[in-house]
Amino acid sequence: KDFIFALHDPPRRSHLPTEQTTLYHTTFPTLTSKYFATTPWPSPRSVSTECGGDKLFLALYTELTARHLHTVSRPSVRDRIAGWVVYRNLFDMLLEHVESVAAGVAAGSTAQDNDDDAGLYLLPEWSFDVLHEFVYQFQGFCQFRTATFAAAARTSYSSSESDGADGGGGGGGGGSKKTPSPHVMESLRVLSDHRDAWAVESVLDYLHRFVRAGCGAPPSASATTNSASPASAATRLSEVIARAGLAYRHLGLFASVALSRLECLLGDYTASLKALGPVFDVTAPLIVPPIPPGGGDDPTGGSGGGVGVGGGVGGSGALTPLDFVNSVTPARISLSYHASISYLMLRRYRDATSTLGTIATFMQRGFKTGQLRRDPHSDQYGRQYDRILALLAILGHVCPTSDIVEEGVMRVVRDRHNGQLNKIDSGEEGYEDLFLFACPKFISANVPDYSRILAPAVEGGGGAGGAAATTTSTNATNAIPTGQDAYRLQVRQFTTEMEIQSTLRKLRSYMKLYTSIDVAKLAAFNDVREEELVQILLTCKHKTRQVQRCDGVSLSTATTGGGGGGTSVADAGDANGGTSGDDDGPLGGKLGSSALDVHFYVNSDMVHVDEAERQRRFENYFLGQIEQ
Repeated sequence: KDFIFALHDPPRRSHLPTEQTTLYHTTFPTLTSKYFATTPWPSPRSVSTECGGDKLFLALYTELTARHLHTVSRPSVRDRIAGWVVYRNLFDMLLEHVESVAAGVAAGSTAQDNDDDAGLYLLPEWSFDVLHEFVYQFQGFCQFRTATFAAAARTSYSSSESDGADGGGGGGGGGSKKTPSPHVMESLRVLSDHRDAWAVESVLDYLHRFVRAGCGAPPSASATTNSASPASAATRLSEVIARAGLAYRHLGLFASVALSRLECLLGDYTASLKALGPVFDVTAPLIVPPIPPGGGDDPTGGSGGGVGVGGGVGGSGALTPLDFVNSVTPARISLSYHASISYLMLRRYRDATSTLGTIATFMQRGFKTGQLRRDPHSDQYGRQYDRILALLAILGHVCPTSDIVEEGVMRVVRDRHNGQLNKIDSGEEGYEDLFLFACPKFISANVPDYSRILAPAVEGGGGAGGAAATTTSTNATNAIPTGQDAYRLQVRQFTTEMEIQSTLRKLRSYMKLYTSIDVAKLAAFNDVREEELVQILLTCKHKTRQVQRCDGVSLSTATTGGGGGGTSVADAGDANGGTSGDDDGPLGGKLGSSALDVHFYVNSDMVHVDEAERQRRFENYFLGQIEQ
C-alpha cells in the first residue's frame, strides 16, 4: 500500500519524472518478482483508499497490473475480453477529460474544470507501454479468434465431407458427425456473445482520438479547412496540454506510432506511413519536459512541463516530436521497423534501406556499449535486430546499399545470411525464408461468421437439419480458413514481387558489363526472345522507378524543425523537385528516382547503359580502422 500511495503522487500531483522513473522502472518490477510473479496484484477496490479514490489513477493501476498478468500467464478468451474492458474504461476516462478541456479552450474558457485536478503526467516510457500493449493485445486477440475459428471449421467441414461420402447425404450418418472440442466450442460461444470486443473500428477510433487530442488536427487539414494559422493552432494545443497534462502530448505522439504499427499489421502500408505525420509535423509545438524543483526556471511558467509554440529546436531541453519519440528506444525501433516494412511493400527500396540502416547502426552501437544489453527489453531488442538484418539482406539484393548503410552493418548482414544470399545468387529461392523470419505477424480484423459452426451444434444431428448442415459445409469447403490467410496473402504478395526482381537482377548483372549492347545479344544472354526482352526492359524501368524521400535523409533521423541544423523534411521535398503527395512526412519524396545503380535507355536496337556515379565515401574506411 505504501507503493500505491507513492505511485499516485508523481502522475497526479507532483509530476516529478525522477520519482516516477524509480517507481515505474525499479520498484514495480521488484515488488512484482518478489510477491506477484505468477499471481495478480491486489484489486483496484482494495487499494482505492491509498489514492483517495482517484478513478483515473485506479484505471491506470488496473491497466498496469493487468498488463503484468497478461505477460506471465496464457490468457483465455475471457481474459482477452476482460483486457478490452480495461483499456476501454481507461481510454474513455482519458479522452473524455482531454476532449472536455479542448472544448473549453475552443470556447474561450480560461478556468480549469476542476481546480483540484492538477492534470496528468506519465513518463514517456509509461505512455508508450500503454499504447504498445493495447495494439499487442488487439493483435493477439485477432490471431486467437482466427485460429480458433479455423480449427473448428476444419473439424466441422472435414467430418461433414466424410459423412456425405459414407452416407450418400442421408440422415443416417448424422450421429457420427464430429464436432470441435468442448473448449473450442465454448471459446466460439464467448466470441459470438462479445462480437464488439476488440472491434477494429473501435481500436482505430481510440488511436485517432488520442492523436487528435495530443497533436491537434493534421497540418494539411488545418491549412485547408481552418482559417487560423498554424501558430494559433499550436497555441491552442499548448493551452490544452497545459490544462489537461503533458501525458496527453505523450499519448498523442505514441498513438501515432501505435497507429502506424497497426495499419502495417493490417496491410495498409500507405496509411501506416501517413499515420506518422504528427511525428514529422514541422509546425508542431516542442515538448518541454517537467522541471524538477531547483532545476531552473520553467519556460512554460510552471513546474509541470508542457509544450512550446512553433517548430524547430527551442529552449533548453525542448524536443521536437521526432526527437521525443526517438528518446524512447522501443518506440524508435517500432517506428523504424514498421515504416521500413511499409516502404518495402510499396517498392520504396532506398527509403526502406536508409531507415533500416540507421536503426541497425544505432542498435549495433547500443549493443557494443552495453546500453541496450542493460535494458529490461534486451531480449526483444536482440530479436528485432535479427529481423532488421534479415530485411537488409533482402534489400541488399534489390538495390545497392553501399552509399546508404554503414559497412560495419552490412558486414554483419553478410556474415549471418551469406548462405541464403548465395542461394539467391544461384537462382534458388531464398527471399521467402528471409521475409518469413523478418516480417511482422500480419492479422485479419474480420469477424468470422460463428453461426457456420455453432448453428449445426444447436440444431442437432440427423434429419433435414443434418443434411442442411452438410450442404452448407460442402459449399463452403473451398473457403475453409487456415488461421493465417492474411499472413500468407502478404507473404505471397512479397514473393511475387521478388520473383520479378530476381529476373531484373540477372539483367542488371549483364548490363553492368557494357556501355552499349545489342538487344538481340542481351536477349540471348537471358535466354528469351527479343520481344520478351523489350517487355522485361520496360518492366525493369517501371519496377525500379520509385518515390524517394531525399538523398541522405533517413526517416528516423530527419530534422523536423527549422532551427536544428541539417535538412528538414519539408525542405527535402523542395530540394528534390516536389513531393509525391500533399504532406512532406514519410509519404513525401521525389518521384522518378531509380532503385538501381545502373541506368539505361533503348535507342533502335541498342541498349545504352550508364552506370550511376559512385560517391566516394571515406568514413567507412576510418570506422573500420577504429574498430580494429
